[in-house]
Amino acid sequence: MFRTENAGESWEQLSSNTESTLMSGAFDGNRKVSIAGNGGVVVLSEDGGKTFSAYSREERLGHTALTYITRQRVALVGESGVELVTPSGKNL
Repeated sequence: MFRTENAGESWEQLSSNTESTLMSGAFDGNRKVSIAGNGGVVVLSEDGGKTFSAYSREERLGHTALTYITRQRVALVGESGVELVTPSGKNL
């Protein structure tokens, strides 16, 4: 995973803290970045994408997309359909 702060002039490699393939990410417009992945993984940054923590959903199904509905609610799309969850992938 890579991050830029200057429109792509330079890049910094980051750890996603997971071996799962990451599929789709979203930014809440403030400081949170959530990324959906295979195997029930949701990766969350609460510092604008500088560091990430990986969370595993109990059912371990793959996710293909996510989007922020509000800063505390994310629509997570995957093998189980569309679910409304927290930015770290926890059920509401």
